[in-house]
Amino acid sequence: MKYFLLSMLFTLVAIACRSQKLDPDQYDHPIIYFGSGGGFTGLSKQYCLTADGDIYSKVSINGDWNRIQKGKAEDAQQYFSTIDSINIQDINIDNPGNHYRFVEYATTELKHRVTWGRNPDEIPEDLKLLYRSLNKIVKDIKQDDK
Repeated sequence: MKYFLLSMLFTLVAIACRSQKLDPDQYDHPIIYFGSGGGFTGLSKQYCLTADGDIYSKVSINGDWNRIQKGKAEDAQQYFSTIDSINIQDINIDNPGNHYRFVEYATTELKHRVTWGRNPDEIPEDLKLLYRSLNKIVKDIKQDDK
C-alpha cells in the first residue's frame, strides 16, 4: 500500500511538471515567432516568445507548442521594443529559398512575417541581430537542460 501511494504521488508530480501547452490563436497579447526550416526533409523548428516572457517550441507543422522556459515580462520587453523600433510590419520580404529563417510578429490586430534564405542581404541588420538574439535564448535553454 505504501509503494502504491508513493507511485501515485510520483505520477501526479510528473504530470504536473509536464511542459505546458500554448495555443497561439488563443493568446491575446503580442507574440514573436521565430525559427528555421526547409531542406530535404522540410522539417521546421519554430519558437515563440510571449509578452509574458515564456518561450515555447514546436517541431514541424503538426507538432504542439510546448513551453521550454517560464520567463518574465520585463525580460521579454527588450525584444518587443526591438520589433517596434525596426517597424517589422514595413519589411516586406518573403524569400525563403531551400533553407529559410523567419521572424513573425503577431498581435490581435496584426500578423506580419519576414522570411529569408541563405543570402539575407536585403534583411535589415537590426532584424538579423534580433533573430540571433532570440536563437541564443533557445540555445542557452538547451545547454541548461544538459
